[in-house]
Amino acid sequence: LERSDAMELSSDIAEALSMMQRIDEVLATLPGLDCGSCGAPTCRTLAEDIVKGLATEYDCVFILKNRIKSLAQELSTLAGKIPPVMGEGKES
Repeated sequence: LERSDAMELSSDIAEALSMMQRIDEVLATLPGLDCGSCGAPTCRTLAEDIVKGLATEYDCVFILKNRIKSLAQELSTLAGKIPPVMGEGKES
């Protein structure tokens, strides 16, 4: 049998420990459902992929859905603040 680097975060121990801490921080922001919709088998695996730069938090469909909802609300708010187009609404 040969050693596999599949689970290795970094060859530098200090960097690997730092990445493990960051994985825990990212994992705390994920829903913890382990649904696999992102393509990773668990939320922890997705957190590892995010820290390694192989994925983003928006690969989680639940985080993406919340972000889209937030953006839609922002757009709705901004739509009410846009000044009218010149000449629009004036009588001839």
